[in-house]
Amino acid sequence: MADLIDYVTWRADVTFDYSPFNKIDALIFSQISYLNLKGFVPESFDEEIVFEDFASFVDVRAQKKLKKTLGPLINPETFDLLMAASKSERFGKLKLCGFRDIFSKKNCEQFCAFTVKGKGWNCICFRGTDETIIGWKEDFYLGCMDQIPAQKDALDYFTDALDSLKGKFYVAGHSKGGNEAMYVAINATLKQKKKISKVFNFDGPGFVKETMESENYKNISDKILSVYPECSIVGMIFHHPSNFDIVESSEFIVMQHDAFSWNIMGNDFVKKDKFKDESIFFHATFNQFYAAMSRQEMKNITDKLFDLFLNTGCRTLDDIDDDKLQVSAKVLYELYQLDSRERKEIKKMAGMFLKAGKGNFPLFNSFKPSISRNSGIIKSLKKD
Repeated sequence: MADLIDYVTWRADVTFDYSPFNKIDALIFSQISYLNLKGFVPESFDEEIVFEDFASFVDVRAQKKLKKTLGPLINPETFDLLMAASKSERFGKLKLCGFRDIFSKKNCEQFCAFTVKGKGWNCICFRGTDETIIGWKEDFYLGCMDQIPAQKDALDYFTDALDSLKGKFYVAGHSKGGNEAMYVAINATLKQKKKISKVFNFDGPGFVKETMESENYKNISDKILSVYPECSIVGMIFHHPSNFDIVESSEFIVMQHDAFSWNIMGNDFVKKDKFKDESIFFHATFNQFYAAMSRQEMKNITDKLFDLFLNTGCRTLDDIDDDKLQVSAKVLYELYQLDSRERKEIKKMAGMFLKAGKGNFPLFNSFKPSISRNSGIIKSLKKD
């Protein structure tokens, strides 16, 4: 079955004039956002680099720099995707601008974005969670903060882009980037909403129930398309939009989060009718766990959980992966310094991800608490 690079090869000589922008194009840009584009893509919206230039000036040194932030969970073929796109007629003449990269341990903040400029259209692309533990910790703040730092950064970026560029706008992102894409659309002014043609959320975490029932969401909901693999885990966190596609994946369990595993036919995904049981189970279990806690309790548990890893000296998933045994020992030591209630809640949270990930989620492999399976099935997660 075809993947992203196959799509680029197949559509190589088909321009956007002949075949308009679609969801696969949006996913390609979202995936490329994981590359370290600093120094390659201008920070200004007025300056730009043409896609095809990457094919001509990227040498071995530049290739290493571009791959720098990928980490163990981002497919290394992302670089090959960039190069294939830069050599194609469909993508080669497109322009990239507005690169913005923000990271702060103090503020628990990880944000990155850039914009692709076509003829009469722009696609704002938000990067998902990178390999930093701070980035993952910020993800968990989605459930206990009205606005995480990256969401504010995304809204600021979106406003700057709309003020600087002309034409219609697509907004897209994978993982946390998908959440940010939805966030800016939901919180945009009515005037800004009119400039948005489509919002693409690729397996991004959802929002609390109050957000999904708000007028701000209802005013843009028809323009939001969410795309999830059949065994989505990240996308099952909190509540998600009712307009979504379920796609077939060539990977297993949590590794289906990798967009390269999503099967493509023509200019669309290979669709499935429903989520797998593991995905439904995780959605039910996580959201029941979250609903039973106050926001402050959720924040406290999140802080404690991620401090277990940060206190070992690890800063990235690569750090954990490089020395699993030593890191596991340190994490267990830190874990048993906590009181019994905190330890129980952390084990429960980590256990849900471990159960869903079947050992493929490096952040939660340091200890293996047991959890009981919830037999309830959420009918709303089955596609009609």
